[in-house]
Formats: sequence, C-alpha cells, structure tokens
Amino acid sequence: MGLHLTSYIPTTALAAIALQNDGSNQKIIDNALAYLEREIGTNVSTLNLALTILCFNVYGRNTEELKPRLLARQESDGSWRGNAHLTSLSALALETFGKGAANAFKI
Repeated sequence: MGLHLTSYIPTTALAAIALQNDGSNQKIIDNALAYLEREIGTNVSTLNLALTILCFNVYGRNTEELKPRLLARQESDGSWRGNAHLTSLSALALETFGKGAANAFKI
C-alpha cells in the first residue's frame, strides 16, 4: 500500500488507546502521543478534548490543563452541545480526575 494518511485527533487517540498493551508498537504510540500533544493546542473541539484526555490518562500523561478547556465547552443544561455522544465521552473524560478516578478505556 505505502499510502500516507492524514492524522486526526479522534482516530489517533482511539488507535493509541487500542494499542495500550502492545509493547511492540511503542514507536507508533510515542508518535501518536506527540501528535496529540502538538495538535490539541490548536485543534480544539469537545470530541478532541475528551478523547485526548482519555488517551493521555491511559498513558499517565498530565491532563490537568485540558480539564478546564473541556468544562468551558459544557452547556448550562450540563450537556456538551446537547449531544449524547459528546456528553458521554466528556463525562467519561472527567471521571479520570480526582479522588476515585477511573478510565473506562484503560485496560
């Protein structure tokens, strides 16, 4: 094949999460995490923030600076854009913070 495909934050975060226990792909994981660190500063969306928080948490990366950015996107009704998918992912991402923190994506 030999094709280079454009990277996107959601697909990169999900791929890195899927590879979390695969030591044979460490270079790919390191590249994915570096890409996420670079891009999350400028390519901000609720989906991107939630998935990056979940991914970084799996790998023990600091996510404290991302939490307020995700919370700032929350609507007054408690949802994220009134979207069940975004609200669910955001709630899961917020579960990774504080006492009793958990990550549904961490194996």
